[in-house]
Amino acid sequence: MQTRHLNLLLFSVVIVLGAVLWRDLRPTPVSVTPLTTMSAGQATRIRIDRDGQEGIELVRDDGQWRMVRPWPARADVERVNRLLGVLGQPTGDDFAAAEVNLKELGLDQPQATLTVDDLELRFGGATPLNHRRYVQTGGRVHLLEDRYLYQLMSRASDFADPHPLPPDASIDALRLPDLSLSRGDKGWLVEPSPDPRTHSADAPQVLVDAWRHASAMAVERVDAPVDGSAEGLGWIEIRLRGHAAPLRFGLLDDEDGVRLIDPDSGLAWRFSRLAAERLLKLPELVPDA
Repeated sequence: MQTRHLNLLLFSVVIVLGAVLWRDLRPTPVSVTPLTTMSAGQATRIRIDRDGQEGIELVRDDGQWRMVRPWPARADVERVNRLLGVLGQPTGDDFAAAEVNLKELGLDQPQATLTVDDLELRFGGATPLNHRRYVQTGGRVHLLEDRYLYQLMSRASDFADPHPLPPDASIDALRLPDLSLSRGDKGWLVEPSPDPRTHSADAPQVLVDAWRHASAMAVERVDAPVDGSAEGLGWIEIRLRGHAAPLRFGLLDDEDGVRLIDPDSGLAWRFSRLAAERLLKLPELVPDA
């Protein structure tokens, strides 16, 4: 019995000593200092100035980001959030701006300047070895992981929302060049009526969902006004719940794919022909092999 008690005592001592040793030898957490104390959720206005390119300005209104310069459009929220990630980017080496040669670091005439509310970030040159970029904010120069300048140098159209329809859109009617759908008491009314041998009963809902989630491969700005006289142009009309006026898009098929053109804003959402086909016709049943 005494031997058993002694073994238990020794085992307890080993456990305690092991815990103490682990506590003393465990790695000390690395302290990470973010570039700024501002969070992305606090930002309400973004301005991007680039050497030799048009400036971009975005504002947040009722929780939604919109581009207001160089032209108005809903903003691509995911792209905006990725860009605002720079606010919390962990800093590497940093220096007092007064103690370095700003011209040698490319900061006397920065490649791009990002202004978030009243905070200004100036992006200069990059180090040749570890590809970190010099970024000045206030009186300090920081070396950051180089993954934000390319976003700042993007085209203005890249900041536009790739979805033709607004978020949470609820479609009540859809008029396509060769097909019309309207929401009825018992489901979708389709003209012309689909053949049940080639189309399932849920085909109309699949088509409507394709429009709700449609995302273009590119957003462009058309140069000339779009009206009903444009050659080869079809028209699409979409009625959304809660919207008095329908949305209208010109439909233009060209050598690069299919474009949906908003005649009011002059924006064009470009889709591949395969993606556009899913938006313009009911999906057909796949025959059994």
